[in-house]
Amino acid sequence: MQAHIRTVVIILCAMSCLTSPGCKQEHPDPVIGVTNEYDERLEEARQEAIQRWPEFVDHLKNRKPNHAYAAKFGFESSDGEVEYCWVQVSSVSGNQITGTLDNIPVHRIGLKQGDTVTRSLDELQDWIVADGTNIIGGFSVPIVLEAQESAAGE
Repeated sequence: MQAHIRTVVIILCAMSCLTSPGCKQEHPDPVIGVTNEYDERLEEARQEAIQRWPEFVDHLKNRKPNHAYAAKFGFESSDGEVEYCWVQVSSVSGNQITGTLDNIPVHRIGLKQGDTVTRSLDELQDWIVADGTNIIGGFSVPIVLEAQESAAGE
């Protein structure tokens, strides 16, 4: 399977829970460690997500059923680690993004899945709009998957 098709398949599988009403996870989401060698590319992906944020807002304003609208933010844990989690976005007001935490945190970040979260646009790491078939955004996802595959190959 070609790499970009495999990436889309993995993303679609991961997003299927986001588009299924009432879907709850029983186990924590996998933590994918990303080494420093990916920092520059992840920052480029973050900048693209911020630059294209108005596109996300337009989709959210024209919300469709069975679509997921998620944004990724870093949350600092009590042990100083940063855990990146997805938030199902319910509203955007100016630079404030509000939604519910979609991941089950692995670290102690003071939140649990389903908690309401409000974050600032300048904290945004990525965003995704998905309908179970198509995905818009997810700029960091191929980089994280590459890091995961690289780590698995070691």
